Amino acid sequence: MARESRLRSTRSAFAAGAAAAFASIALPSKPASAATFTWKWSFDLGAEHPISVRMVEAFGKIRKETKGQVDIKAFPLNVLGGIANVMAQTRSGSIEMSMQPGAIFDSIVPIAAIENLAYAYPNRKSALAALDGEVGGAIRKASLEKGMFLLDKIFENGWRDFTSSKAPIRTAVDLEGLRL
Repeated sequence: MARESRLRSTRSAFAAGAAAAFASIALPSKPASAATFTWKWSFDLGAEHPISVRMVEAFGKIRKETKGQVDIKAFPLNVLGGIANVMAQTRSGSIEMSMQPGAIFDSIVPIAAIENLAYAYPNRKSALAALDGEVGGAIRKASLEKGMFLLDKIFENGWRDFTSSKAPIRTAVDLEGLRL
């Protein structure tokens, strides 16, 4: 229980750590009203989603710590285009940051789709350990080779699971005969 609590607090503190990392970048002096870097962050969640809220908070800290030199704007609900379009824009540099599910990377970095395999991990703790560890390292390395930098920690937005009103589903065998 204590380890799971530490994992949660580590993830909760990640946005603040990311803000501190960005804020430590040395930037040339310019008037506070003119940002040296104006970036766009595109994502498919609503502005009220906890990930969105925390990232916008982190962007505010980055803006404050850099005295306005780095200004990151959030664009929720795919307003800059659908997932494939946003991925293309991110790869071309017209969008500096985006949040995409691993499955969208699979046409570029096939190993990234592993996070969407049902029953690949026995539980949340194992999934996070793998994606924060060697499996995630392999995904990040392959992505970087394709020109995409991924953060060391993933945003957790839940895991794939099945439910049924007929019986519990604990293994793939329990899906037999169910109409999906």
